[in-house]
Amino acid sequence: MTNFGDSISIFVSEGHSPAEAAFTVLLARLGELCAAERDVVGLPDGDPAFDAWLSEAELAREAAMAAAEAVILAWTETPADLRFRGVALNFEALLLTDDGGRYNRLALGLLRERLFWTVPGPGPRAERSRALLRAFRKQFLRLLTLPDYAPDHVPAPLPAEFAAPQPFDA
Repeated sequence: MTNFGDSISIFVSEGHSPAEAAFTVLLARLGELCAAERDVVGLPDGDPAFDAWLSEAELAREAAMAAAEAVILAWTETPADLRFRGVALNFEALLLTDDGGRYNRLALGLLRERLFWTVPGPGPRAERSRALLRAFRKQFLRLLTLPDYAPDHVPAPLPAEFAAPQPFDA
């Protein structure tokens, strides 16, 4: 299991909550997962590079799941922290499920559930939290465009309502 203690403690000491710091790590790991998964698109079967890609993609997936678990277990201090936890819980469940129907419900639920992507209140902390959630949603949309992660009943590319910028700052 990956130890995120050092990277998280830097953020906490700068006024970030433990949950926000852990979510920042999750966002980075999601970006790495997208990059690792994207690299295989178009790679022919039997290519020697496939084994190396598969190993790298599995490590990126495990790191993303460990980062999601860190968010889930992190101490919460603000309403935004609860949003981070909710997103991480659903994201981890999505990565762990083998049931296609459950996967579709989790993927589309994460996209459509406005509560996950809104943070009430003014101020720099709320703005920073909204920016983190927007960045996660953007990376999550990117992940869903990849063949191994696309929900079964959503046509590719994703419908415009999901791809278009959303007003998250309610």
